[in-house]
Amino acid sequence: MKQSRKRKGKKKRKSGQVAKGSRRSKVKTRNFVDLGAGKDAERAREILERSKRKRTITAIDPKLENETIKEKGNILELVSGKAENELKLIENDSVKVINADFLFNAINKRQREKIMAEVQRVLMKRGRLYLTIHQGDLPLISSLLEKNGFEITGKKLIEKVQGAKSPAIYANLLKSVRAQGTEFIPLRIAAVKKTKQQKNQK
Repeated sequence: MKQSRKRKGKKKRKSGQVAKGSRRSKVKTRNFVDLGAGKDAERAREILERSKRKRTITAIDPKLENETIKEKGNILELVSGKAENELKLIENDSVKVINADFLFNAINKRQREKIMAEVQRVLMKRGRLYLTIHQGDLPLISSLLEKNGFEITGKKLIEKVQGAKSPAIYANLLKSVRAQGTEFIPLRIAAVKKTKQQKNQK
């Protein structure tokens, strides 16, 4: 009789469980994670340049090349990949701030829900989330944030680039949206991850 052999399949890795040999540096806390950072990771690099204290910054985008830059005690991780996949390699409650510029405008509903669930998981208690979206998408994004346990703390229309402190990315964005109508004007949203106590309050 032929003996049947059981195939040993790969064990599915849980979110927050970093694989052996992962390209991600082993850090306990990330100060800033930029999702959909673009090929130049402008925002992440600006934060690194302005930083006056040691920080660990991670920029994620399919157009980036994997690289870890160490400078004056700071760490900048450039990660090539999609946000929904790369966030799974980050531990629970280990990120202070997450940013995403127009990422949620460029993906479908299923991807938005996956990414937002991962964002909620990796952010620390009272961790902050900053999104830049099109003004017309506010109702959709507000609903997504509420569903995933976030409280919106601020909203600001970006109708002009104000001084040198504004990221260079906004100058190009404004040029491309001005001719498309007011619903495409960039809107900056600030949100905070609710505590368990806040979630239970009605």
